[in-house]
Amino acid sequence: MDVIFTIIKQDLEVAKKGIEVDKPEILSFVGNRIMMNLFVADEIKLMLLGYMIRELGGELLNIKINRNDVYLKTKTESISYLNDLQAQIDSGSLDPKIYWNKFSEMEGKLRKNLLPEIGSWVQVVEKCHWNQMESA
Repeated sequence: MDVIFTIIKQDLEVAKKGIEVDKPEILSFVGNRIMMNLFVADEIKLMLLGYMIRELGGELLNIKINRNDVYLKTKTESISYLNDLQAQIDSGSLDPKIYWNKFSEMEGKLRKNLLPEIGSWVQVVEKCHWNQMESA
Protein backbone atom coordinates (compact mmCIF):
# COMPACT_ATOMS: atom_id res chain seq x y z
CA MET A 1 0.00 0.00 0.00
CA ASP A 2 2.95 2.32 0.57
CA VAL A 3 3.70 2.34 -3.15
CA ILE A 4 0.09 3.23 -4.02
CA PHE A 5 0.06 6.02 -1.42
CA THR A 6 3.30 7.38 -2.89
CA ILE A 7 1.75 7.39 -6.36
CA ILE A 8 -1.42 9.07 -5.07
CA LYS A 9 0.65 11.76 -3.36
CA GLN A 10 2.44 12.38 -6.67
CA ASP A 11 -0.93 12.54 -8.45
CA LEU A 12 -2.19 15.07 -5.90
CA GLU A 13 0.88 17.20 -6.62
CA VAL A 14 -0.02 17.11 -10.31
CA ALA A 15 -3.61 18.07 -9.45
CA LYS A 16 -2.41 21.05 -7.37
CA LYS A 17 -0.14 22.14 -10.20
CA GLY A 18 -3.07 21.90 -12.61
CA ILE A 19 -5.07 24.22 -10.40
CA GLU A 20 -2.16 26.63 -9.97
CA VAL A 21 -1.70 26.99 -13.75
CA ASP A 22 -5.46 27.32 -14.40
CA LYS A 23 -5.89 23.91 -16.01
CA PRO A 24 -8.55 22.30 -13.79
CA GLU A 25 -9.39 19.83 -16.57
CA ILE A 26 -6.18 17.99 -15.61
CA LEU A 27 -7.95 16.86 -12.44
CA SER A 28 -10.16 14.59 -14.51
CA PHE A 29 -7.14 12.65 -15.74
CA VAL A 30 -5.61 12.58 -12.27
CA GLY A 31 -8.85 11.31 -10.75
CA ASN A 32 -9.11 8.53 -13.31
CA ARG A 33 -5.50 7.53 -12.67
CA ILE A 34 -6.07 7.41 -8.92
CA MET A 35 -9.17 5.25 -9.36
CA MET A 36 -7.34 2.86 -11.68
CA ASN A 37 -4.34 2.52 -9.38
CA LEU A 38 -6.58 1.81 -6.39
CA PHE A 39 -8.59 -0.68 -8.40
CA VAL A 40 -5.45 -2.55 -9.43
CA ALA A 41 -4.24 -2.50 -5.82
CA ASP A 42 -7.63 -3.92 -4.77
CA GLU A 43 -8.35 -0.92 -2.55
CA ILE A 44 -11.87 -0.45 -3.87
CA LYS A 45 -13.12 1.48 -0.84
CA LEU A 46 -10.60 4.26 -1.53
CA MET A 47 -11.41 4.60 -5.23
CA LEU A 48 -13.72 7.40 -4.17
CA LEU A 49 -10.60 9.59 -3.95
CA GLY A 50 -10.37 9.54 -7.73
CA TYR A 51 -14.04 10.37 -8.04
CA MET A 52 -13.62 13.31 -5.68
CA ILE A 53 -10.69 14.70 -7.64
CA ARG A 54 -12.62 14.36 -10.92
CA GLU A 55 -15.62 16.14 -9.43
CA LEU A 56 -13.42 18.92 -8.11
CA GLY A 57 -11.92 19.42 -11.56
CA GLY A 58 -15.31 19.67 -13.25
CA GLU A 59 -16.68 22.08 -10.70
CA LEU A 60 -13.55 24.23 -10.79
CA LEU A 61 -13.76 24.39 -14.58
CA ASN A 62 -17.39 25.46 -14.33
CA ILE A 63 -16.49 28.19 -11.85
CA LYS A 64 -13.55 29.31 -13.99
CA ILE A 65 -15.84 29.70 -17.01
CA ASN A 66 -18.97 31.06 -15.34
CA ARG A 67 -17.92 32.67 -12.06
CA ASN A 68 -14.53 34.23 -12.63
CA ASP A 69 -15.28 36.64 -9.77
CA VAL A 70 -14.80 33.82 -7.22
CA TYR A 71 -12.35 31.64 -9.13
CA LEU A 72 -9.18 32.73 -7.31
CA LYS A 73 -10.73 32.10 -3.90
CA THR A 74 -12.00 28.73 -5.08
CA LYS A 75 -8.56 27.79 -6.39
CA THR A 76 -7.06 28.50 -2.98
CA GLU A 77 -9.74 26.45 -1.22
CA SER A 78 -9.23 23.60 -3.68
CA ILE A 79 -5.49 23.48 -3.13
CA SER A 80 -6.11 23.48 0.62
CA TYR A 81 -8.52 20.57 0.16
CA LEU A 82 -5.91 18.62 -1.80
CA ASN A 83 -3.37 19.35 0.94
CA ASP A 84 -5.86 17.92 3.47
CA LEU A 85 -6.21 14.77 1.38
CA GLN A 86 -2.45 14.52 1.14
CA ALA A 87 -2.14 14.80 4.92
CA GLN A 88 -4.62 11.94 5.35
CA ILE A 89 -2.65 9.83 2.91
CA ASP A 90 0.59 10.71 4.70
CA SER A 91 -0.98 9.45 7.92
CA GLY A 92 -1.92 6.18 6.19
CA SER A 93 -5.66 6.69 6.66
CA LEU A 94 -7.75 3.98 5.01
CA ASP A 95 -11.07 5.15 6.44
CA PRO A 96 -13.32 6.31 3.58
CA LYS A 97 -15.50 8.27 6.04
CA ILE A 98 -12.67 10.74 6.59
CA TYR A 99 -12.37 11.36 2.86
CA TRP A 100 -16.14 11.67 2.46
CA ASN A 101 -16.30 14.25 5.26
CA LYS A 102 -13.54 16.31 3.67
CA PHE A 103 -15.26 16.04 0.29
CA SER A 104 -18.55 17.13 1.81
CA GLU A 105 -16.90 20.19 3.36
CA MET A 106 -15.32 21.12 0.03
CA GLU A 107 -18.56 20.57 -1.85
CA GLY A 108 -20.28 22.99 0.52
CA LYS A 109 -17.76 25.67 -0.39
CA LEU A 110 -18.02 24.97 -4.11
CA ARG A 111 -21.79 24.88 -4.20
CA LYS A 112 -22.03 28.39 -2.80
CA ASN A 113 -20.34 29.47 -6.01
CA LEU A 114 -22.15 27.07 -8.31
CA LEU A 115 -25.74 27.30 -7.11
CA PRO A 116 -26.48 30.82 -8.34
CA GLU A 117 -25.47 29.70 -11.83
CA ILE A 118 -27.34 26.42 -11.61
CA GLY A 119 -30.39 28.22 -10.26
CA SER A 120 -30.46 30.45 -13.30
CA TRP A 121 -30.12 27.41 -15.58
CA VAL A 122 -33.04 25.73 -13.87
CA GLN A 123 -35.16 28.83 -14.42
CA VAL A 124 -34.26 28.85 -18.13
CA VAL A 125 -35.11 25.15 -18.46
CA GLU A 126 -38.41 25.69 -16.65
CA LYS A 127 -39.28 28.60 -18.97
CA CYS A 128 -38.49 26.49 -22.02
CA HIS A 129 -40.53 23.62 -20.64
CA TRP A 130 -43.53 25.85 -19.89
CA ASN A 131 -43.28 27.54 -23.28
CA GLN A 132 -43.34 24.15 -24.99
CA MET A 133 -46.34 23.04 -22.92
CA GLU A 134 -48.27 26.24 -23.70
CA SER A 135 -47.69 25.94 -27.42
CA ALA A 136 -48.77 22.27 -27.50
